[in-house]
Amino acid sequence: MSVVAKIQNRMRVFLKLVAGWLGRLPAIRDLIPTEDAQASASRWLIFGFIAVLGLVIALGLGSYLSNRAATVNGQLIGMRQLNERHQLLKIENPSLYDPKVSSYRTSEIRQMILEQLIDETLIRQECEARGIEVSEFEVERQVDQYVQTGNFDAKQTKALAQKPMIRALTDLIEARLLTRSLLASIVDIALIDEADIEAWMEGEGDQVSLADGDPARARTFALVEKRHEAYEQLIERLRSEATIVGGL
Repeated sequence: MSVVAKIQNRMRVFLKLVAGWLGRLPAIRDLIPTEDAQASASRWLIFGFIAVLGLVIALGLGSYLSNRAATVNGQLIGMRQLNERHQLLKIENPSLYDPKVSSYRTSEIRQMILEQLIDETLIRQECEARGIEVSEFEVERQVDQYVQTGNFDAKQTKALAQKPMIRALTDLIEARLLTRSLLASIVDIALIDEADIEAWMEGEGDQVSLADGDPARARTFALVEKRHEAYEQLIERLRSEATIVGGL
C-alpha cells in the first residue's frame, strides 16, 4: 500500500470516529457527511497538506540557495559572511577599489575573498580533525591589537567598531591564528637545517640583509619560507580531497 493510500485510510478512520461521536448528538446528526463526502474531504486534506509541504520546502531551499556563496564538505559559506569580509577589505584597503591605482574589478575582488574563505574553511576543518584550537581570549586580544595598531583614521576606526565588521574581523583573525598553529605543528623551527637556510638565502637575496649575519634570524626567515611552502602544499591537498560546491 502506498504512503498516500495509508494516509487516506487513516483520515477515513479519523473522520468516522469523529462522525460516530458527534452522531450521538441530535442537533448534529443531520450535519454529518456521508462516507463518500468523507473520502472526498480526506483526499482534499491530503492534497492540501502535500501542496503546503511542497511550498515550505521550495521556500526553504530558495532561501538556502540565495544565502549560499559556497559549501565546503557540506559546510556553508554564507553570502552574509562574504559580504561582511568584502566590506572589511574595503575599510582596510580602500585604494584597492580606486580605479586610478587599482586594476581589480569588484567581481574579481569578491571571487578572491571567496577563495580565501574556502581555504579558511578547509583549515578550520583540518584543525578540528587534529584537535587544534585557539582561545577566545587570544582572538579578542588580537582583534583589539589589530584595530589599535592598524594605523586607521577616525572614519575607518568607527567603521571597524560596527558589529558586522567586528564579526568579520574576529572570523579573519581566528582563521589566521588557526593557520599559524596548524603550520607550527607541521613545520617546527627545530626541523630547519643548514640546507633550508642556504636555500632561503639563495632564493631571497633581497631579504638576506635583514638577517644581518645572525644565524638565528636567518633560521627564522627560513622557517617562514618553509611554512609558506607547507601552507601551499596543504591547501592544494585539502582542495583536491574536498567537495566544494558553488561560487560566484
